[in-house]
Amino acid sequence: MRNSKAYWICQLSGWGLYGLFSLIISGIFQGASALNLKLLQFNALFAGLMVLFTHLLRLHLKRRQWLSLPLSGLLLRLLPALLLLAIVSQLVMWLAMVYVVHLYTMEQTSFAAYWGYVFYCYIILLLWASLYVSVSLFRQRQQQAIDRWKLEASLKETELQALRTQINPHFMFNSLNNIRSLVCEDPEKARQMITNLSELLRYGLQYTQQERVPLARELEVVESYLLLESVQLEERLVYTFEVDEEVLQVEVPPMSVQLLVENAIKHGISRLPQGGTIYIKAHVQEGQLQIEVVNTGQLAAEPKPDTGIGLNNASERLRLLFGRSTLQLLNKTPDTVSASFAVPLALQV
Repeated sequence: MRNSKAYWICQLSGWGLYGLFSLIISGIFQGASALNLKLLQFNALFAGLMVLFTHLLRLHLKRRQWLSLPLSGLLLRLLPALLLLAIVSQLVMWLAMVYVVHLYTMEQTSFAAYWGYVFYCYIILLLWASLYVSVSLFRQRQQQAIDRWKLEASLKETELQALRTQINPHFMFNSLNNIRSLVCEDPEKARQMITNLSELLRYGLQYTQQERVPLARELEVVESYLLLESVQLEERLVYTFEVDEEVLQVEVPPMSVQLLVENAIKHGISRLPQGGTIYIKAHVQEGQLQIEVVNTGQLAAEPKPDTGIGLNNASERLRLLFGRSTLQLLNKTPDTVSASFAVPLALQV
């Protein structure tokens, strides 16, 4: 709203001052007698047309997203568009001068003069476009820098959150205690659990500093986490991966799927005496990678204040990375909860 208000203030005041300046220049070169009503109407009409045509150009720039193009692509489109605007606007002015303002007659006009005005108008429009594009690109760079700072802050927060989760005393105690009990009973499984635990901790230290990781890498860590939890929950935890092979190299924010699985166990499976099932799904739909974690349980009517902190951070990271947040948490059926988000494939590098 603030940007729109500033734009209209600059647009109206700028072209208004230009019309006034043109009127004064006409008076200087043509004499004070030239400052008559018709000349005033002519300059007011020209300024009004410039307000209209430059605003239409701005709408076209935004709708076609020309400002996101490389400079060569922008110029290739903008320069012909300015020439077309100059031709059309001066045609309207020419007709207005003859049939509306009656400043000239058809006999007093010529095509040479018309093309001279077209060239003059083209230069004026080029100056306007240069100013508008420069300001827009500057503001765009500023917003990108702000989003980058927010993303870096979110990454740091996610890293700390991951470390707090992974080195949580209860989680560490349960994992180590379970591994200890396996040392004598099943040494091979105990070694595997130690490998899973170290893998989980290393991932939290290394990969949360990155913006994106391949989905295959994220799912490896999710499986390590589930194997560790399976030792504690035993037959109360059943999990299934339903992942299309074609999406394994699609990049996602690190710890994003892990967070959903962790929430499913912490707030769902672990609270049910009989346990439940977790489904980790990933497939392509409508040009997006759809990731969904479904678990047995139901959302609490009044969740605890700290329940949504991690999900809120994940949602903000999705917004900063992909331009919008698609993280959803809802009761899918009377017996299951669904947590999901989407990654636009078009934004993959």
